Amino acid sequence: MIPANGSPAPTPPEDDFLARLRRTADDAVPPSTLDLDVVLRSSRRGVQRRRSLAGVAGVVALGLVGTGVVTAGGPDGLRDLAREVVTGSPGYEVVTAGATLVDVAPGVVAVSEPATYLRDDGTYVLDLGLPAWDGDDRFLVEARVVNDLGHLTTDVTLRAGDDDDLAALRAGRPAGTVIDDGRRSVIVDPASGRTLAVGVEPGDALAGDLTRTFVGLTAEVADGAGGRATSLELPTAQVVDGPTVVLDVYAALLDADERTAQVRGVMSFGTNEQWTVTCEALRPDEADELACAVRYDAATGLVEVDRDYPTLVDDPVLDMLRVEAVGIDLPSGDVGLLDACLAGRGVPDGSATLDLRPWSEGPQGDAWRRCALDLLELPTFMER
Repeated sequence: MIPANGSPAPTPPEDDFLARLRRTADDAVPPSTLDLDVVLRSSRRGVQRRRSLAGVAGVVALGLVGTGVVTAGGPDGLRDLAREVVTGSPGYEVVTAGATLVDVAPGVVAVSEPATYLRDDGTYVLDLGLPAWDGDDRFLVEARVVNDLGHLTTDVTLRAGDDDDLAALRAGRPAGTVIDDGRRSVIVDPASGRTLAVGVEPGDALAGDLTRTFVGLTAEVADGAGGRATSLELPTAQVVDGPTVVLDVYAALLDADERTAQVRGVMSFGTNEQWTVTCEALRPDEADELACAVRYDAATGLVEVDRDYPTLVDDPVLDMLRVEAVGIDLPSGDVGLLDACLAGRGVPDGSATLDLRPWSEGPQGDAWRRCALDLLELPTFMER
């Protein structure tokens, strides 16, 4: 793959998985000045409820990561990707010629900017630059924004394919292995446990606003600051058309602590909007289409729904919350339960007396995000 600077990428040793992924992060961006209300803008499994705080639908995104700051580039913290548009082969335009990847934490690599191509039919083709387990295939995305009377959604297909498949997709021909149809996916390698968390969301705002995206995990992993955490911040790439955000993209490959840490949910906090989507194992009476994860075997091309993903570890705090939530109509919105959870997670003064937000850094911010997902998993809230 050719990186964004146009220079051929060196060929790394095949036995060093992470070395194949590392790229240099772009310019720094100032710390967030967001001051949003306490949020639990939640969704049931696989279906997110979206609520605009300022009458604007869509999320506008940049991302900060644990081991450094990732932006779309440029001295002012944002590169106008539209200025990079050049004429490509007939039938598509090159928006960004190469993917840029960044280390988020040990064993976790994320996309700060995908290679992006715009077909004449309005479909975006994204090369995430992340290997589809082993071999030459990478994870590729076809995405189209659908405007239904002002309600924006994305029609997304995730595929695995090589350079020839990418060329075919840019030309509008089907190619590669279809892994999942849906704008948010968790993909698991059954052989190694490596996991891809990916999301492609519609944007409907001006570029430059800040969105911070976190992936929540079922167990602690090493973070980028030398500590341990149950949530990791991912960069959120913008695909823009002039001053307008068209797509917000997050994608990360987890290759660390895979036997214990599984994706539990994703949380996004923006200037105009914020949302949380949970990932939970299916009940016996629920259809496969509600599953949040699939297993993709690159050797055979087999894709299977993983009904049991994720498997939560034993958690005394969550057990306590289940007892306390009995009789509460909406436990996810109960401040007392949130305070009890935060206290159990090591935040002594509760949410009401601390300047604590779900995007806060350090152990207390991680505890907030963990508790937010805890409350969304309580039985009363989960009733559908």
